[in-house]
Order: sequence, then C-alpha cells, then structure tokens
Amino acid sequence: LHKGVHTTAKTDTILDIDRMRVGQEVSARWLHLASSLFMEVVVDGNKAADAESVNSFLQVLRWRLSDSISKSEFSELYKVWIGPEQAMLGGLSAPMTRADMRALLSHTAEGEMFMMLGLLIREHNMTILSRGKSPEWIKYVEQLFWMMDSTGRGFVTQDDMFFLLIAIMGVENVIGLPESNLFNEVYQLMNEFNPTHGVITLRHFKTYFERNGLDEASLVK
Repeated sequence: LHKGVHTTAKTDTILDIDRMRVGQEVSARWLHLASSLFMEVVVDGNKAADAESVNSFLQVLRWRLSDSISKSEFSELYKVWIGPEQAMLGGLSAPMTRADMRALLSHTAEGEMFMMLGLLIREHNMTILSRGKSPEWIKYVEQLFWMMDSTGRGFVTQDDMFFLLIAIMGVENVIGLPESNLFNEVYQLMNEFNPTHGVITLRHFKTYFERNGLDEASLVK
C-alpha cells in the first residue's frame, strides 16, 4: 500500500466541516461515519497515507465484508497498514484529507460504512485483549460509549460529555456547580480523552479507561 507524506492537519473540527457539507445528497450520519473512518484509517491508523493508498485499504475492508479474505488475512493486512514502518514508504503524493475520504466513500452506503468501522473496532479490541483486558471490560466500555453516541456517529462530542460528568461526579454535585465551573469541568474531562479534531472516537474512549486502570466493577457503578 503506497503512502504519502504527512503534513500538519487543519484545526477545523469535524462538526464544523460536516455542517457545511450537509445537503440533500447525503445525510448527516453519512458525513459523521465518513469522518469516523477518516480518524480510524488515517489519523489513528496511518498518518502518512495518501488518497490512493487509503482507497486501496478501503478495498481491503470491502474484501473482508464480502468474505473474500479471512479474519486472519485481514488482521495481517491491518497490521501492515498501521505499522510504524509505513510512514517511511513511498512517496510524493498529497496527504489524505477528510474531503478526500468523503470523495472515496461517495458511493458507499451508511450501512457498509458502519460495518467497515466495526471491522476496525474489532481489530483494536483484539489489541486490548492482548494487553490483558477481558471481553466483559470491552463490552462495558462500548455500552457506555454507544449510550453517549446514541445516533451511531462513531464519536462523542463535548455536549455528550455532560452525561459522563454526571456519572462520575453524581447528579447532585453537577447541579450545584456554577455554569462557568460546569463548562470548565466538561472541558477538562474532554481533554483527558485526547480528542481528535474536537471529538472523541471509540478508540480514544477505550484508551482513557484502559490508561486509568478502570476495571469492570468500576464501569458497572
């Protein structure tokens, strides 16, 4: 898979760009899923990738969805894709952008994009399991994430973090906070998750809970 040269990403948030692109031809959820795939495949996958190589990797995802390749074959190709050596391969094509990803996915339905995202989530889960976490831990973290991301965008926003803040601090403590303090608490909590372009992906959501050593018992509470 050929790789391009990485440059500094723009600071526009995912939501700002998606609002500009919402129109009759695609839904807001389609745009959100395209953004989620961009973050998984490029930002947290291979920052050196150009549009040509990303298109090749999207084809690999489609091969797996159609059972043209096995789980193990896909896992090996995924490891190649995210491997640190890929940043040094190939080279002078323009770096991948979110607009490029939307163009590459222009003929891809929401359902297929959601399944592509599911394949990438599964691969990340396998890595988490190899580090000693249990399937139950993954289940609880994912349940919490999807409760916050009830529309299935593939990420949560600062507004969604109020739910988690209430769960952590207790509703009685949150209600008693002055508005300025409340927004500051949410902002600080958001930053602890290492947001990508202003939103938190499932990958970063899991990383936060794994880094802080929260076990199943803590998550159930």
